[in-house]
This record gives sequence, C-alpha cells and structure tokens, in this order.
Amino acid sequence: MKKSSSHFDKSPHASFLPPAIESVDDGIAEIYRRMEPQRRLEIALELWISARQILLEALQSFHPEWTQTQVEQEAARRMLRESA
Repeated sequence: MKKSSSHFDKSPHASFLPPAIESVDDGIAEIYRRMEPQRRLEIALELWISARQILLEALQSFHPEWTQTQVEQEAARRMLRESA
C-alpha cells in the first residue's frame, strides 16, 4: 500500500491521523477483482460502518461538550466530503 509522504491537515488533532492512502496494493486489488460483486459491496458497507463509528467516537472524545446531534452532524458532514 502506498501512502502519502505528507499530511497537510492543520487541525489540532492532525497528529493522530495516519497519512492518506493513495493507491491499493496490487495483490489486494487482485483479491477484490476475484470476489463476487455482492461480497465486495458487503465489505465496503462494513468498512463504511466501521469508519463512521471510529469517527463518531473520535469526535465525541475531541469535543465532549457537543451534543450527540452535533457529533452526528459533523460526522455526516465529514463523510460526505464537505470537510475540505
């Protein structure tokens, strides 16, 4: 897996974030190509749910003063790519 050599996030929590992944390893890509489309979608959904849960927990930790609604709205905003 190739990773970005620099991370330009200027947020106070940027040091906790891993570098961005730029491409998928060829071996992993081949494994996914051989899978049934339905299984790839199931895996994608599982990953999305896990990412959302991790983000919700991180936001709650970084902003304990926020309501659950605020945390969920910020998570939705970020997952919809509106954070950039």
